[in-house]
Amino acid sequence: MKKTINAIITTVENVAFTIRTKAQNALSRSRAFTCRALSGNSGEGYIDTAIFSLLR
Repeated sequence: MKKTINAIITTVENVAFTIRTKAQNALSRSRAFTCRALSGNSGEGYIDTAIFSLLR
């Protein structure tokens, strides 16, 4: 009986750990995506050049 209870407790702990890990991974992925999206400045040089040319 004690082995069964310990097995159930271990299973519940493992499931809780897995859920927590997946939630942390999802949060870090969304944070990384947002950071990359906000820091993307790949076209800024072209925009600056176009505005400079228009103002001349």
